[in-house]
Amino acid sequence: MKQFVLLFLLVFSTSYGFSQSSINVACNYDAVGDAHILATNYLPFPAYVSVDLSFIENAAFNESLPFIKRLEPGETELFVVRRELNMPSPRLGLDFKWYPANPKPEIDSKFPYLIPAGKGSTVKVFYPSEKEGQVFGLRPEDAIAFWLPLNDTVYASRLGVVAGGVNEFINTVSQKEKGKRGQNVVRVMFKDGLVGEYRNLSLNKIFVGNGETVIPGQPLGIAEKGADGESFVVFSVFYSSFSSDRMEYVRPMFYTGEKEPKVVTPPLEYKVSVPDELIGAEMSKKEKKQFLGSKK
Repeated sequence: MKQFVLLFLLVFSTSYGFSQSSINVACNYDAVGDAHILATNYLPFPAYVSVDLSFIENAAFNESLPFIKRLEPGETELFVVRRELNMPSPRLGLDFKWYPANPKPEIDSKFPYLIPAGKGSTVKVFYPSEKEGQVFGLRPEDAIAFWLPLNDTVYASRLGVVAGGVNEFINTVSQKEKGKRGQNVVRVMFKDGLVGEYRNLSLNKIFVGNGETVIPGQPLGIAEKGADGESFVVFSVFYSSFSSDRMEYVRPMFYTGEKEPKVVTPPLEYKVSVPDELIGAEMSKKEKKQFLGSKK
């Protein structure tokens, strides 16, 4: 089988802690002349790629375009372009773009996220923009923050795979200490391709690594303390804009012990509840057996 490298995607957004990508796209021609479009993700966590055709000759192709695919680490076949009968091998013009989150997600606006604090604890809600002396670059409608109880631990709100940000030092700093401190983040990609971001974790006090599956209620790390000595975490959920490099934010709804999830509102306090049915809600049978010991 002949292989032709069609394109290397070389630029990661520096805001996500990378200077270049490790995603390679290639075309393999098989013995009958069909073109197999392959992508190799050398990252230790998933990413998304979109593919479009600027032109196509000598081929039959019935996929909807743009073709969007989640790439797990390793090699993934994206699609096959079939050679037309009695014609040479296909000639293609391929356009690719990668995304750190799903650019076309199907969003469940009523999905019940867990409050990212310890079970049984009580947390107080505030908007990140209200944190005196600290700039997070997030609008009130983009994120929500929680004052944490004494153990300072941040917990996973939803099942997913750690997808960047681990021990990444972001220069989002206190105005009084400009250039002296920042905030660490953990990003978790969920099964629908949305990404949850947990900000203000302590550098080198993170319990998970890139590519690791985390389950709801699992400890992620220790939160930093603010100038007043209280610990807090800033939580947001986003997806990639298909047409730009921006992130589009989703306001998550949280499980608060009531029948329906709700948008939590400052300055109210909420008691953290972690019901078993929510821990396993998005798990496959294999995952339930692996993480919960369930045979169902």
